[in-house]
Amino acid sequence: MITTNKIFSLLGVLLLFFSSCKQFKIVQKTEQNASTEKLIKSFNKKQLTKENIQLKLKGNYRDENQDINFSMNVRIKKDSLLWSSVQVFGIEMLRAKLTIDSMKLLNRLEKKYMRGSTHLLGNLMGVNLGPSEVQNLLLGKPLFNLNDYLFETDTAIKASIYKGKIKNVLHINQALTLQESDITSIGLQQSFSGKIEYLKYMHVDDIFCPEHIKMYLISNDKSSQLDLKIQKINTPEQMRFPFKVPNQYQTIDE
Repeated sequence: MITTNKIFSLLGVLLLFFSSCKQFKIVQKTEQNASTEKLIKSFNKKQLTKENIQLKLKGNYRDENQDINFSMNVRIKKDSLLWSSVQVFGIEMLRAKLTIDSMKLLNRLEKKYMRGSTHLLGNLMGVNLGPSEVQNLLLGKPLFNLNDYLFETDTAIKASIYKGKIKNVLHINQALTLQESDITSIGLQQSFSGKIEYLKYMHVDDIFCPEHIKMYLISNDKSSQLDLKIQKINTPEQMRFPFKVPNQYQTIDE
C-alpha cells in the first residue's frame, strides 16, 4: 500500500537533489579566463530559458522497501513556481505546488493536505528547498550560477563549487551538455551524497533538454534511486496551476 510517507518521500527525493542553500555565501570563486567565459556562454546558449515550461514524465522510485512506477506532469514558471501532479496506475496520488516561500501538498489517497513554508520538505529531508533547484534538475542545469564554479578542462570539462555546506561537482561533455552532477553535504547533521546522471538529451532548435535522468542518493546510509524519462516538453504562452483543497481533507500545518 502506498502511504503518505511513501508519497512524500517520492517527491522529497526528487527535491532533495536540488537543495537550495541561498542563505549561504559562496566561499570559493575565481576570475574566469577568456576561454572559460566563452565556454560558459556557449553552455548557457543551449539551455531552455522560456518563462513557461510544461513537462510530461514517466518515472520509477526505488529504495530498500519499495519500488514505485509513476507518471508525472510538471508545470514550471521560471525560477518562481513549480506545480506537479503524480499518478500511479493512472490515478492521481499527489499534487504539489512549490513557490519561493510556500509549499503545498495534496495526498489524494489519504485525503490529507499539507502546507507550510519552503522549509517543509527541507525539514523532512534535512535540507532547505526551492523551486529554482527543481527546475534546474529537470532541465539539465547546474545547481548554482555557472559563473561561480571553478573550472578544469581536459578531455571533458569539470567544474566545482563549495557553497555553504554543499559541494557540487559538474561533469560537462564536449557537446556542452551536463553529463553528471555530484552533490555532497559537508558537516550537516543528516549527511547525504547524490549523483545525477543525464543519460540522454533531446535536441530541438539548438536547445538541449534532458530526456533521461537517473539519480542516486545515499542519506544516513540509506540509498534510493530515481529514474526519470521526459516524454514531452511544451513552452505555452500561458499556464494554469490548479490547486483546490476539498472540504473533507485533513489539514496538516508545518
